[in-house]
Amino acid sequence: SQCGSMLHQLGRIAQDRRDWGNAIELYQQAANIYKSLDEPDAPSREAMAIHQIGIIYESQGKWKEAKEIHNVNLKIRKAIGDEQGVAQSLQQLGQIALKEGDKEEAKRMVTESLNIKLKPGIEDFRNAANSLAILGMIAEDEGLIADDDTAVKFPDLIFINPEIIKASKKMEWMEEGCLSVRYLYGKVKRAPKVTVKAYDEQGKV
Repeated sequence: SQCGSMLHQLGRIAQDRRDWGNAIELYQQAANIYKSLDEPDAPSREAMAIHQIGIIYESQGKWKEAKEIHNVNLKIRKAIGDEQGVAQSLQQLGQIALKEGDKEEAKRMVTESLNIKLKPGIEDFRNAANSLAILGMIAEDEGLIADDDTAVKFPDLIFINPEIIKASKKMEWMEEGCLSVRYLYGKVKRAPKVTVKAYDEQGKV
């Protein structure tokens, strides 16, 4: 186990130095050691080493090799029930599919990854944001996001010092967008109906 960990660290150093060939070899040696061990965390460590090999292939634009590696990693993650690892592998495969021009496969993979990240108990919102950004880029490229000239217009509502005085007891998961990061959306639990007390721009309640 210590030998595998040392090889993994050496692989990281080689990767940081952009010594791709040596890094891949070291990560593969680490993965082989972990695969031979009869320890509870060995498969997870094996998957981590293999994942790094896939990342290196991606950085080199070797999509075929990267896809093969990430599929191996996906199989390991599924076998050990590592849902977050599965989500990670699916997203990498989705990004590769997008690079290869297969948008439908990219959407399928990234959407599956996103659904795992948003599951109760996982709720990996930080990495879910990455999935949403990818899906947003695909939608924009396919013309599914309306330009400002064609978007449906709603009248502006101005609330100054708003105060929620009543909210429905029932809560629902709703899609909510981020005003700071374009195309970033996520599921948030909200009351579907609220009563708000506020001032308008004329100072009227």
